[in-house]
Amino acid sequence: MLLPSISPFYEKKMRFQFDYSTANSIKAKVSLYRKPSSKVGYSIAGNFNHTNGFFTNAYTSEKCDKSNGGSLRGRILWKATPSFTIDNTSIRMYTYNVWNSRFDYKEELMTPQEKKQLQITACKVRMGIVTGTHSAKAGHPGGSLSAADLFTYLYFKEMRVDPTNPKWEDRDRFVLSKGHTAPGLYAALAHRGFFPVEDLVTLRHIDSYLQGHPNMDTVPGVDMSTGSLGQGISTACGMALAAKVKGKDYRVYTLLGDGEIQEGQVWEACMAAAHYKLDNLCIVVDNNGLQIDGNVADVMSPYPIVDKLVAFGFDVQAIDGHNFDEIEAAFAHARTVTGKPSAIVIKSVKGKGVSFMENNAGWHGKAPNDAEFEIAMNELKAQLEAMTARVAELEAAQAAAPVRSDDELEAYRRAERTERIAKERAELVYHQVNGVLAEASLKVEGVASEIGGMADQVMSQLTQLQVAVANSKKALNEAASTMYAIRPNE
Repeated sequence: MLLPSISPFYEKKMRFQFDYSTANSIKAKVSLYRKPSSKVGYSIAGNFNHTNGFFTNAYTSEKCDKSNGGSLRGRILWKATPSFTIDNTSIRMYTYNVWNSRFDYKEELMTPQEKKQLQITACKVRMGIVTGTHSAKAGHPGGSLSAADLFTYLYFKEMRVDPTNPKWEDRDRFVLSKGHTAPGLYAALAHRGFFPVEDLVTLRHIDSYLQGHPNMDTVPGVDMSTGSLGQGISTACGMALAAKVKGKDYRVYTLLGDGEIQEGQVWEACMAAAHYKLDNLCIVVDNNGLQIDGNVADVMSPYPIVDKLVAFGFDVQAIDGHNFDEIEAAFAHARTVTGKPSAIVIKSVKGKGVSFMENNAGWHGKAPNDAEFEIAMNELKAQLEAMTARVAELEAAQAAAPVRSDDELEAYRRAERTERIAKERAELVYHQVNGVLAEASLKVEGVASEIGGMADQVMSQLTQLQVAVANSKKALNEAASTMYAIRPNE
């Protein structure tokens, strides 16, 4: 926040500037200058800005970039002599800045009903995954099911999108870097209204626009055609950088698999994201622990994932990928990160929601047959019925609960926000400390290696010296023996 910083000896006693523009935007600056004597002067400068917001959130129909801010600073000058001046410049006395982020749809945390509704939607997404892969007799249900909660949160809570205008220039972007889990993305897009849910049964069929990997040219809501693992994150970096160059405020999200991050291109993209300070980029790693060939740790271990991402310059969080409280808190924190990209590592269960598919690598790329389809759908329908009943219970309890004042509700929400922020900050400090310790450890190891190398060199030279001394002693003894043999009486 820039404030006037003119010398207190400036000839004017006060400066005042006031601007008013659209959306009730107000900017005011005032500077006072005083010179009690020819040697001493001081000034006080302050500003205030306010706007009701220019942008309407397409999700809530509310203004979402409201802003209030201000600052107050002081300055003291003492001309001890004509050629010597002590200038204590810009003493910050008070600063505040309060804003509503464009992406914060609601300041308060989700209500229990909202969380249950997301769970219901995620269950429907899972039913769409099973339906699509069964109809296609091919596809990848395991990884799609593990990411179903993530797909749901992104498209129903986090991302700024408009199903009626899929190519909206200011929309948030999502890149499915692990493109084979298209059944999960398709199901989320369909339930969000990008295309009919009934079309999910056409997955991988001839002449269907819903093919095995996402196609941006045919599928409404798909921002990038993907399939070759490792390449999606590179595209996401390009999108985020383009937003920076164009001065756009949209965010870019991308989902990677834990098997996918075995690709070297992923880490090249991570270096680029950190180098260009892409704080509008958030990558998510679906850490379900399994890939087509088995356990990722056995095939080519990507661990420790969190520590590696921290080392590559990311703000990193590790969460339960099936807990909407943790998902909400993680994305809320990611929106506050500046100067670096964000990463969220979600611990998930491959095949989540279908008992015989859970934690089973065999369901990475295999479709259920008719009997398996019936079992899976019955399980998901039972879960859906239980969730729906729970929502009804919550609504009934809310209706019967005593009416609380706005002040009471606000106090409760503030307490929950405070607790969440404290947890997020603690996790952030934890990762930062781990990063510092890791860096320090590497430096210590480097120094130790250097010292070890020097020690080896010294020992080698010492050994050579010892050999030389021994040889010298031997030569002297031999010479002495020879001399004694020649002149034994001397």
